[in-house]
Amino acid sequence: GLPFEIGTVSKDCMTILREQGRAMTSREIAKLIVERHSLDQKDWQMLERIRSAVDANMRKRRNKYVKGEGEWPIYWSIIPA
Repeated sequence: GLPFEIGTVSKDCMTILREQGRAMTSREIAKLIVERHSLDQKDWQMLERIRSAVDANMRKRRNKYVKGEGEWPIYWSIIPA
């Protein structure tokens, strides 16, 4: 599982995309989530679980709140309101 509460990933994803103001991959977002929560950046298994959660989250919100560009990796960005 993840080292924080459910819902943290979705909130962090949107916050990070807003703060960065650019399209980002799930891996880039996951790395910033790890930093934000002061987790071990060398724990690649945890990073991969977070990346997977980020990816699932973005796919759920695709074309509603975020847009995904490219095939692999997908670059996510917030759809302007």
